[in-house]
Amino acid sequence: MKLIVGDIHAHPWRWFPPSKTGINSYLYRVRNFIGGEVKSIAEAHNVDTIVFLGDLVDAVSATGKIGIDVLSVMTAAFAKLVEFRIIILSGNHDQAGGGTDWFPAIENMAGLNIWVVRKPVVMDDIGFVPAARRGELLTSMEIVRAQGAKAVMGHFVYSGAKMDNGFDYADSETIPSAWGKEFGLSILGHAHAPQTQERAFYVGSPLRFSWVQRDTGHRRVALLGDKLAMEDIREVSVVSPAFVGPTDRLGDLGMLPAGSFVKWIADDKAPIGIDEVRRQFPAYSFIPVLRAKNRAQTPKPRIQIVSQSEATGRVAMDDSAKRSAMEKFVNYKKSLGELPSNVSEEEANEFGRSLLEHDKANKDKN
Repeated sequence: MKLIVGDIHAHPWRWFPPSKTGINSYLYRVRNFIGGEVKSIAEAHNVDTIVFLGDLVDAVSATGKIGIDVLSVMTAAFAKLVEFRIIILSGNHDQAGGGTDWFPAIENMAGLNIWVVRKPVVMDDIGFVPAARRGELLTSMEIVRAQGAKAVMGHFVYSGAKMDNGFDYADSETIPSAWGKEFGLSILGHAHAPQTQERAFYVGSPLRFSWVQRDTGHRRVALLGDKLAMEDIREVSVVSPAFVGPTDRLGDLGMLPAGSFVKWIADDKAPIGIDEVRRQFPAYSFIPVLRAKNRAQTPKPRIQIVSQSEATGRVAMDDSAKRSAMEKFVNYKKSLGELPSNVSEEEANEFGRSLLEHDKANKDKN
């Protein structure tokens, strides 16, 4: 029995706050997921091999570097998996600067049975295909087909596979869907959204780490028996962490003064998530702005802090708007337990005013 895990993209993303231990809370979740949840699932289902489909870490989206915090998390997590054979496909985000990868950090750990797939290879009738550019991918597929692979596990997608925003993939890791008919089954990474095609099963990212990953509540890993067919796949649901916001800038929202007016700027087909943001930050007034710009790659929302007149074209806030902003802020603080629930309206308004003045003084100082 094999357990298959999709893209994780371990990185200290800023929109995840620090955990109680001080480590970035997404990295903390990754460590517990691999060393805890993955291990428990494998033990419960008599798994002998765990396959990671690539992009275990995220170097490309960061700076081309992989920090010591990420390496520490990964070595601690994989140290828990000593009783399993581990196969890891090299993903396009696993490459650090200069074309090197981070895998020696775990390949050289004593007691681990790890096989990192950097070139196409056939094992157990399965062709394992790591990330590569389209021309190299087609060559890799020809290699594993020639070696008699009955199924494929790879870090790529077939044409027609969907990104989180609903667009079709069209990057260099996309190959014609006709290749899917050359094998009885394809189990693929690279795509973060769980989905299926005729003979292709995309596990999807087990942990939600980006705003554009739609919160469908459907995060999973997969179990595969010996038949190497679609009907032999069993899904196992996993718990994905919540997070604060979609960009570095949005991660700083909680530090803005109450009553701030915030433009939420996104492409015309972006999953804006404005309602979710309003629920998380009731102290602010959000003005959605659609930027008409059709493009194939993933649209990324961003924010812009503006005055009310800039955001809406109206004059400055009147007294009723100020009172409304303070009330929203006080209610928000109450929900965090920072104000007693029975505080009087006068005390609450005074509290709101003092905090607004405090925030303004700090802003002027800086």
